[in-house]
Amino acid sequence: LQFVPEHKIEELRQSGLTVAISNMLSLAAEGGGPKGAMNRMVAQNKEKYAEALAEFDDIDSKEATKVRQQMFQEDWRKQMAEDAISRGDSPASTTVDVTMKIEQMQEQNADVFAIPDYFVYMSRAFSTLE
Repeated sequence: LQFVPEHKIEELRQSGLTVAISNMLSLAAEGGGPKGAMNRMVAQNKEKYAEALAEFDDIDSKEATKVRQQMFQEDWRKQMAEDAISRGDSPASTTVDVTMKIEQMQEQNADVFAIPDYFVYMSRAFSTLE
């Protein structure tokens, strides 16, 4: 689709981003716009983390959602670190830095500050583009 110049294709493949881009395009191709893609991603995560969510009577409860989001964030950070290490880069990126700072704000001010559900998905998309 010419998103990447021909001479950069191998570099893109080595970066590991092709998996994330492929996943996002697959979700988008199924239709429903951004909301539909997000709903499918949430459904995938519910399935992926089903074992950890089994302790909850309602996997859509606030508590279960928080656990699912934390697991997703942990996986995302791990994937970003692995991607940076595999490329020999430092794990620093603007998106990762901003995300980590916002997560620190939430940890320090949990009683008044919460990361919205959509933020994790947006930051992952931005980091993929970055």
